[in-house]
Amino acid sequence: MAAASRLPDSWVLLALLLGRLALLGVGPVPARALHNVTAELFGAEAWGTLAAFGDLNSDKQTDLFVLRERNDLIVFLADQNAPYFKPKVNVSLKDCPSS
Repeated sequence: MAAASRLPDSWVLLALLLGRLALLGVGPVPARALHNVTAELFGAEAWGTLAAFGDLNSDKQTDLFVLRERNDLIVFLADQNAPYFKPKVNVSLKDCPSS
């Protein structure tokens, strides 16, 4: 019975301890800012409008389909090395017949 009466005191002590640690800045550090990773992902090829994504070459990595200037479709295949998306397929939509 005596241990049960000390239980609320233990919670109060723990709350005070955690509160003081938070004031000291001890513990996980919250994210301070966003980081732009575009150059790491695409290198110099980072322009266009993302049209679709999927696994074009069945390597279990997401590939990106990007439209540029409404005339070109570029397929960026995922890679293990930077830049992580590399343009591998370029299809000109100017040559496609319109319906």
